[in-house]
Amino acid sequence: NAYLTKGGPAGKKVMCQYESVFECNVGPENIDKCLPLIAVVQGFGFRFPESVEELRSICQAPESARVEGNICSDGLVGKARAFAPTCIDACPQACEPLNLAL
Repeated sequence: NAYLTKGGPAGKKVMCQYESVFECNVGPENIDKCLPLIAVVQGFGFRFPESVEELRSICQAPESARVEGNICSDGLVGKARAFAPTCIDACPQACEPLNLAL
């Protein structure tokens, strides 16, 4: 509900609050069973990980890229970040120009 009502940063915040719980879904013992559900969630535009490593990477992103209200995580840049978070995290100085361009 957080993602659909408040956007990507809110959804990510909830996902990362429950990181250890979601490890069950993306761990090697359950990933094959959970891929159909993950595909549905991703179909809504939410970047749900497909491995424990990816989950940890998402939740350990630099704070500057995670803070709600940050130009890197809100609006169109936030939506773009869902597809390439490591790019945005690596170059946060590009968020403002990217926002202006989009």
